[in-house]
Amino acid sequence: MDFILFILSSVFISFSGVVSPGPLTFLTITSSYRNKNAGILVSLGHGVVEFPLIFLISFGVMKFFNSEIIKIIISFLGGVFLIFLGIGYIIDKTKISFEKLNKLNPSLIISGSLATLSNPYFFIWWTTVGSVFVLKAVYFGKLAIFIFAVLHWLCDFFWYTFLSKIVFITKRVISERILNIILKICGSILVIFGLEFIRYSIKIIIR
Repeated sequence: MDFILFILSSVFISFSGVVSPGPLTFLTITSSYRNKNAGILVSLGHGVVEFPLIFLISFGVMKFFNSEIIKIIISFLGGVFLIFLGIGYIIDKTKISFEKLNKLNPSLIISGSLATLSNPYFFIWWTTVGSVFVLKAVYFGKLAIFIFAVLHWLCDFFWYTFLSKIVFITKRVISERILNIILKICGSILVIFGLEFIRYSIKIIIR
């Protein structure tokens, strides 16, 4: 019964974190106009980072990510990446037609991994809330760690897949003008996230 309660609570907390808007959310939205499977690929890229991180926590290696130098590097470089990504959707070159959308084939798995690594709050979540669940899983055994990791990732997988399918379907009922406006809004939000991450890195330096 304790194990079942642990699994249910971890899934609930995991899903509540997944649906909170972040860089991966807006990466999925913008990419889904090009690819109906964008959510699947983005979540795979996210998993490439998240699975090793979960097992590192179970071995007590998470202290590495508590280093202020590491936080500064992750926040600053991540901020630069998101700003670069966001500007790509804002500048005039992003004015694209539906026909061109179908020809674009960005590496969404890599983008998903980079968007995950670029988010300092991702690591903050895992050093606080996430690490508590991993340590509880350690108490139940190695199989429990694996089950927790898979269920946690499936929350990401199902949410981003659902989100990308919705976006891909609705693009058929909106004009190209509206599409470009949406892409620019999402790009602007990515830039805002990037600036916030850079501000966070500067805050660590000057405090």
